[in-house]
Amino acid sequence: MKKIYISVALFLAITPASAQSARELFDAAKTAYENGRFDESIRLIGQCEQSLGKSNPKIESLKTHVYYSTSDWSNAYLAASRYFSMAPASNAGSVAHKELETIRREVTGKMKALHKDHFKTIDDKRMEQANKASASLESSANAKSTSIRNRSEKRLKSIYLASSDAAVLKEYTDMFGQSGDNRVFEEKKVYLRHIVLGDKFLEERHYQKALDHYESGYQFIKSDTLATRIARTKDELLYRTAEKSSNLQDYLAYAEKYPSGRFALWVHTTLVRYYKEETEGHMKKKSYPNIAANLTEGSKYLKHCSREMKDKYYETLLAAAKLLEDDRKAIRKDVIRCREVITYYTYYQAYKPTVEVDRRIQELKASRKKWHKE
Repeated sequence: MKKIYISVALFLAITPASAQSARELFDAAKTAYENGRFDESIRLIGQCEQSLGKSNPKIESLKTHVYYSTSDWSNAYLAASRYFSMAPASNAGSVAHKELETIRREVTGKMKALHKDHFKTIDDKRMEQANKASASLESSANAKSTSIRNRSEKRLKSIYLASSDAAVLKEYTDMFGQSGDNRVFEEKKVYLRHIVLGDKFLEERHYQKALDHYESGYQFIKSDTLATRIARTKDELLYRTAEKSSNLQDYLAYAEKYPSGRFALWVHTTLVRYYKEETEGHMKKKSYPNIAANLTEGSKYLKHCSREMKDKYYETLLAAAKLLEDDRKAIRKDVIRCREVITYYTYYQAYKPTVEVDRRIQELKASRKKWHKE
């Protein structure tokens, strides 16, 4: 049996004991699948879900492969639909994700064919009964056929209407049109239209228009997948606004809103660079209060900036410390300036320890006590 690709998010929020049990059950289920023991695999998957208390993309991916291998098209499609509704956007380019897209397309075709054959079989039986039976029996047969037809359509329809995925809804419209409950269908259709337009504007980099459509679609269906897409679009919109304007306030707004956002590295690096350059400008004028203010502001964004910029910031910090230390008059006269130079050296020592810097710290601390009687 060919091994499958399953590359999805880790199991979510579980205790260490249950996590170990769930992982073991999942690995056992995967091994059973790869060895052709499909019934055992399904049983172990069920135990894995029970251990977790929920499903996840990894489980639904394996389910899809097992049901697909046993030609259980309905369950294969349901598992695939659940996978696509749960999977994060980062999965889109993976081999596993693309393989599941192929399986879903094939399973959809199988279901359509079965749906068509089912109606043909019913119609053939109905005609045979009509030729043999009396008018009353024919009426009875028609009623039974209609009931079977309705149950069959309801079953298939529920598979599609259970999903809020745009691609799944398109398949539903292609297969069923507007039959059944039009109110639910119309809401889904409006939702789908907003998603399609939102994706179009996002591809064209019209982030605000894309966001407007996503949020309008969310009014109809509270989809977790769409909620994630809205959050990501807001993140990118704020970053692109700052990038386009090159305005400090826009970068600060992004850093405050998304301190660990998708573009935090670029934003925080830009902010550290700005405050470093401002510091260097004030160092030329020996404007010590402004040096201190800019170094303090820049330090707020060091955690998520690039390593290269962090190194440059600390070199500027060291240069500021040396500038203050050389200005003995300033640090002897002003206790605040004296404390600042010690603080600068201390921060640098914590980042890149050296014997020389440590010696300077100790000497300045001793001098400070003498100068300021502390």
